[in-house]
Amino acid sequence: MLANWLSPILSDQSNNYFNDRFSCQGNFPDLKNAKIVVFFKEHKFSFAVRASLSKLYNHFECEIVDIGNLTATNASANYQVISELQDGYILPVLLGVDIDSFHEFCQAMSLEGKLNNCTFISNSVSLAGNSYNVENIGFQRHYIPKYQFQEILESNTPGLSLGALRSGQKILEPILRECNYLHFDLGAIRRSDCPKSVRSMPTGLHAEEACQIMRYAGEGLRLKLVTIDTDGLDEDSHTEGDLVSELIWYLHEGVEHRPKDHPSYSKEFKEYIIELNEVDHSLIFAQSINSGKWWLKVDNESNKYISCAYEEYQQTINNDIPDRLLKLL
Repeated sequence: MLANWLSPILSDQSNNYFNDRFSCQGNFPDLKNAKIVVFFKEHKFSFAVRASLSKLYNHFECEIVDIGNLTATNASANYQVISELQDGYILPVLLGVDIDSFHEFCQAMSLEGKLNNCTFISNSVSLAGNSYNVENIGFQRHYIPKYQFQEILESNTPGLSLGALRSGQKILEPILRECNYLHFDLGAIRRSDCPKSVRSMPTGLHAEEACQIMRYAGEGLRLKLVTIDTDGLDEDSHTEGDLVSELIWYLHEGVEHRPKDHPSYSKEFKEYIIELNEVDHSLIFAQSINSGKWWLKVDNESNKYISCAYEEYQQTINNDIPDRLLKLL
């Protein structure tokens, strides 16, 4: 039972943002209608985040529940909680996950068949596993070894460096639409916006860009887990608490507005067939009539699609298939 792995929130940490919470005054909450749960590994920083969330207004019908703090310290025990929530079609949002736990969670999700695509938001990079892809977003080339940068370029999912993200905003949403597991290292955010994060640098994501990433991720129908690395933060990290509470708010908004528009689930789309000399079969693009989003069919004989941007469709019809799509075909 989930309550065995979690400790309740102290009474002075309660706030009105959540639809329900695991507090000292009551029993473990009923998660029957919950779509998102938030819980913490780093208990000290949880004070700052919960205090900041209490200042925000919950605009959404999608229920979000605070289930307290993890009592176990090892990643395998923590993943049991995550897996049970996922099996109940609930999106777990866990704060306080370091890089080692991130890799263990990837491996566990992969073994359970819950992970095809992971998105890693960080100054640095994480290389893919044998059975899943990793999209690295926000990395800065001067903070990673040259050989790792070369491996990223040669991989099927090169992701977006900080500079590429700024110049290619339209590609960000399609990448996040495919994500099963989003891991956000707060060190990816520039130091002026997240001053107490131990890995933040003078350059990095703006706070507004971080919120946009969370909104896009929340909209993704395949998202099964969100973790945030809060290394070095405590109850006095007020700016960081405000920032993380906003990240949670925008993720919540994304989940609230998830469109049921994927060609695998909906018939409300148009198809565009393109014949090109450099590809040995026709390319089929699909556009949702309702949301306007685009996909490319990976195999004409199957029902498998990859998310793409309108700009990538335009490049293709001009006989210039984007490298990102060409690697995934």
